[in-house]
Amino acid sequence: MKKYFITAGVIIVLIINLIIMYVLLKAKVESNQNNFQYTPLSEEQKTHVEVQGATMLIRTYTGEVDTTYITNKLDNLANSAVIDLYNDVKNLSDTELSNYFTKNKTTINSNFGISDLTTFKKLVNCALRIEKTNQKCKSSTVNLENYQEKNGYATFIQELVFDNNVTLKFNIQISMSRKSTNALIKIIPAE
Repeated sequence: MKKYFITAGVIIVLIINLIIMYVLLKAKVESNQNNFQYTPLSEEQKTHVEVQGATMLIRTYTGEVDTTYITNKLDNLANSAVIDLYNDVKNLSDTELSNYFTKNKTTINSNFGISDLTTFKKLVNCALRIEKTNQKCKSSTVNLENYQEKNGYATFIQELVFDNNVTLKFNIQISMSRKSTNALIKIIPAE
């Protein structure tokens, strides 16, 4: 009989604990639901262009450069780098452009992997095809049809299409080694 009371007491304590846990959990869930607030997308988030084909590129690339770095670079090209370059150089003469390159060489090398004036001028001519200041990139696609890994670089084409249907194509070269003495990613206009 004493055993029966002990077993019944343990069962009652367990039931009370379950009820308390249920009440506490329910209160926490209701509290979390009350704290949820919808935050509308910012203008930047609404106009952000995702790079199509980036996932397949990451699966294909066998080099050492961090894949997050690669996707950020491709994303930056589509969403700001080309447009910012256009806005900076659209009204510059050839001499002013050379001075701009000399003054901003570190940034240009960081954004595009370009360290010589001739290639930079090709990039500028490509960017000037956008033609209007407030153009936005409406699509960005990594084209892996001609993807190659040779001479220490993985190469492929990235295509950007802008609001005015101008398409810009870039040869993207990603170093196979993160210890490269050159830029890890080079963005050169495709001809």
